[in-house]
Amino acid sequence: MSTTIDIAPPAAPMAPRLGQGTAIEQSRAVAQVQAAVLVARQWPRNVQAAIRAMQEACARPSLAKTAFYEYKRGGQTVQGPTIKLLQELGRIWGNLDFGMAELSIDHSVGQSEMLAFAWDLESNSRFSQIVIVQHVRDKTVNGAKVAEQLQDRRDVYEVNTSNAARRLRECIRRVIPDWFLEEATQRCYATLENPGDGLTVAQRVARVTRGFENAWGVDVRRLEARVGKPVADWTARDVAQLEVAGNSIKEGNLTVEDAFPQRVTAAEVASTTKAKAAPQKPAEASASVAEEPPGVPADNVAEVVREELAGLQDKFAPNGEKAPATQQQLKKVHTLLTACQVSDRAERLETISLIVRQRVTSSSDLTRAEAAGVIDLLERISQDENPVNALDIVLAEFASADAQDTP
Repeated sequence: MSTTIDIAPPAAPMAPRLGQGTAIEQSRAVAQVQAAVLVARQWPRNVQAAIRAMQEACARPSLAKTAFYEYKRGGQTVQGPTIKLLQELGRIWGNLDFGMAELSIDHSVGQSEMLAFAWDLESNSRFSQIVIVQHVRDKTVNGAKVAEQLQDRRDVYEVNTSNAARRLRECIRRVIPDWFLEEATQRCYATLENPGDGLTVAQRVARVTRGFENAWGVDVRRLEARVGKPVADWTARDVAQLEVAGNSIKEGNLTVEDAFPQRVTAAEVASTTKAKAAPQKPAEASASVAEEPPGVPADNVAEVVREELAGLQDKFAPNGEKAPATQQQLKKVHTLLTACQVSDRAERLETISLIVRQRVTSSSDLTRAEAAGVIDLLERISQDENPVNALDIVLAEFASADAQDTP
């Protein structure tokens, strides 16, 4: 008698049991979405009422002052509406569901997954974005940007929220009409130009110049360079643009240096060069000042350096100081060379050799006086509108001068 034993295949793993509370919440979420869509279809938005509400909101200075952002990217200035303005417009437009959520977070890996979405319940137009946020914060160390790993939970939360808010801004922008946003933008700028505070344009100019000076030490000359005309010719629109830049600095989107770059005038460079050059006899100094050609461009460091070439070359003549350059000086030299886009070691040594007028095989060969001279020259070149071109012109002049001095 034989016995047959049937062996059944292993059962497929079963999904974990769904808890009653989870099932209730899922059903409630589905019911809420269905109810929201049903209400939106039964009571559609009143476009004319939304326009009136938008005009009233944008006439408030408190909203207009925070309605725009500004930051630097690739040497260009980027401007646009802030998340605060778009959230207000989304609320006014009506029948719009928008928000952001944390889908997952992994502290061991150091990243989070964030969702931002906007959904027009009437037209069923929806736009969403998922972004992977690294738990890092960019910071500048010795002129170079480095990523700082975040450990504090509050810092991680703020980074996640900031990144998701930027995506939410774009989501809302995709679902509300372009004409609605454009009119709101124009209304906010009109409010910035005339906030209804009873001040004249001259009084508002005085207030904004005083504010930048007190808050960040930005003088009128730097403000005029940004606006592109003298302070006496500023309009209400110019003042409004400066207020947008000031708000972006407060929010951390823009740095003072990016918004108002320092520019060295011809008079300042010439006076600095003459003050640091080797001592001259009074008669010789007077003659050199008298012979300086008038009308040197005030915004081109390379032109000034060309005019002052003789004085700059004398700066590196042997003066008896043989102490080696400090590590801080050498670090500063390499940071400035990086700012002028000189990264190759051979190119750096060639650049330094041309400036000090002798062959340098290592930056550590520099004396303190020579390093100070290199730093002084590179700092002024780095402030030019095109430091790479300015450095090329200066080095060409130095090489030409060396060739003429060679018998």
